[in-house]
Amino acid sequence: MADAWEPLSPLDGRYRRLTEDIARDFSEARLHELRVRAEVSYLSALVGRLAAEGLEAPLDEEERRSLAGLLRLKASDVEEIRRIEGRTSHDVAAVVEFLRSRVPPRLRRYVHLGLTSEDVNNLAYSALLEVLVKDHFAKEIANVALKLSRISGREACSVILGRTHGQPAVPTTLGRELGVHALRLARFAETLSSYRPRGKLGGAVGTLAALRLAYPSVDWRRFAREFVESLGFEYDEAVKQILPHDRESVVLYESAAACNAAVDMSVDVWLYLTLGYIRLEKSSPDQIGSSTMPQKVNPVDLEGGEGMLRFAARGLESMSHRLQESRLQRDISDSAVKRFYGEVYGLAITGLRRVGESLDHIRYFREGSLEDLNRHWEVLGEAAQVVLRSKGDDEGYEKVRRRLQGVSMREGEFAEAVRDLGPEISSLRPERYLGYACEQAAAFSEEAGRIAQGVIGSRPVNGLTDAKLF
Repeated sequence: MADAWEPLSPLDGRYRRLTEDIARDFSEARLHELRVRAEVSYLSALVGRLAAEGLEAPLDEEERRSLAGLLRLKASDVEEIRRIEGRTSHDVAAVVEFLRSRVPPRLRRYVHLGLTSEDVNNLAYSALLEVLVKDHFAKEIANVALKLSRISGREACSVILGRTHGQPAVPTTLGRELGVHALRLARFAETLSSYRPRGKLGGAVGTLAALRLAYPSVDWRRFAREFVESLGFEYDEAVKQILPHDRESVVLYESAAACNAAVDMSVDVWLYLTLGYIRLEKSSPDQIGSSTMPQKVNPVDLEGGEGMLRFAARGLESMSHRLQESRLQRDISDSAVKRFYGEVYGLAITGLRRVGESLDHIRYFREGSLEDLNRHWEVLGEAAQVVLRSKGDDEGYEKVRRRLQGVSMREGEFAEAVRDLGPEISSLRPERYLGYACEQAAAFSEEAGRIAQGVIGSRPVNGLTDAKLF
């Protein structure tokens, strides 16, 4: 237990309960496993193509079983790769040495033949990012959207005072306003869940020169395309040694935008708490809100989640910009950035989970909402001026402005101010001036829920992340 407080990152310590289920997919061990799968998949495809050309015997059943057994690494396998890397100072070279010691003797000379480390890493990192984005991040956004959609449906007609520029504006409903956020986040989740990574196989500088020299009768351009596409990636031949990271850059930036949208929602919920439109229930009987003020129930998860999401958004934006650059045919600074995919997405997912836990405990506070509304009958100014103008009074706006601008009014004061403007205006009430808010809330709730559930139920399909390669 003491070890939980010793990691460098709080994601592996303080917040481990929120990251336990995602840690494996974000880990260096998982990255090594994906590298092994890329190498084994290539080895199988290479021997298969050479066999089709009459240059080598095809894999027999024992060899196929042997290769299939390498697709899931044991803890001891990962430790062996780490020991080799400690000696060689090269992660992919360590994987190659590990595989050469494990594959059938006939196949050893074909391990990594014609490849550069980036042919392996681009596939492994692309598969890793696809899982992070589609199977974890997008689904966590969808989970928050689904919670919001349910609150939106439940509180479709729960009246609150809308505010623009921080000032009382026009009545709306809690369900409608949270429904806007629900649908916004659901759309981000849907977009991110459609992400499809690119992949490449090109050798040292992208020309496939080594393979063409060794086996000139084989169409290696066709082989490279078919191999990469067989793993579920979109093939890209226009590469240096590295695959240009433009598609990764876009999905990272979209992920940052999704974090920013979640921050916007969190701030609105926090403000509704501050204004007294909603209340936060205790998450447990023993929860303490303050070390000195025993009455407090503080929105610490909402605030903490907001902070994490802001931090994650900045990290994702920085990654998005950096990955679009590579010196000449390649440099390794992009690799240093990609190693932190897990940290930034882990931070974002933890933030979303903390915000989601807060949403589980918020409740509409009718008394507080109506009390605030009753202090501001002047918000019927829009309704009053529109009624007058629709009846032919060209001065309707000015008449209302002179009576209501810059003052706060309760019911009696409003009635006195508009007494001479006609019974249609005198009969207005703020809690009834809602337009289509209830109907919109129901529609937003339904659409957001449908999209979110579709994302949550989806599963990314990629040859490297699916162990059934043989």
